[in-house]
Amino acid sequence: MKNNNFKFILIPLILLGCHRGPASPVDSFKTDSIISNHKVKTDTLTPVTDAVRGQATRILKTSFFPSSTFVLLGDSITGIETTQLENGDKLILTNCGWEYYTLAFRFETTRFEKDTTDIHFWCIKAIEMMQSIEPGLDAPIDIKVGTKKFLEFLDGDAKNNYSNVSLGKEIDYGGDDIREFVWLNRIEKIDGKRMAIEINYSMGPL
Repeated sequence: MKNNNFKFILIPLILLGCHRGPASPVDSFKTDSIISNHKVKTDTLTPVTDAVRGQATRILKTSFFPSSTFVLLGDSITGIETTQLENGDKLILTNCGWEYYTLAFRFETTRFEKDTTDIHFWCIKAIEMMQSIEPGLDAPIDIKVGTKKFLEFLDGDAKNNYSNVSLGKEIDYGGDDIREFVWLNRIEKIDGKRMAIEINYSMGPL
């Protein structure tokens, strides 16, 4: 019973992390626990009626990712997609936000071994991972342009020995009316050789 009560408290707190604006980038979170418990827990969440954005829908094209799963949480504006990539990586895509529309891509991989403090290395890997899945995305945010601008930012910062590269560093790439921006959110060693790389794309305020 104590564990169940804890999960009732945890999920709303996780969702609040997705409602933040650009001054405080969207926090990453453990989506596996949400997915495994969604049948019991997410139907108790109150649907959001005053959010600017609409209901979360699939971003991963099933024609590219036929084994992907989609879970719509009980607030109706948060969706979680999970798929196994051909290279062995696991992708968890969280579609969330309140005043901002945010797509959080979490890649879990054993293909790379590098210290988590080498931010430039992981930025490059995140870009490569995003480029590999671009054809399979159907998103209202221009992911391709965002990834390109991220790479251009890194190339331009080479003369500074990548001193401006950091977690949470927002790179703008959108228009004048609605801002679009991308940032590397987290690098995490999960266990053994398994690493998690999280890159987020956001648009807003809407």
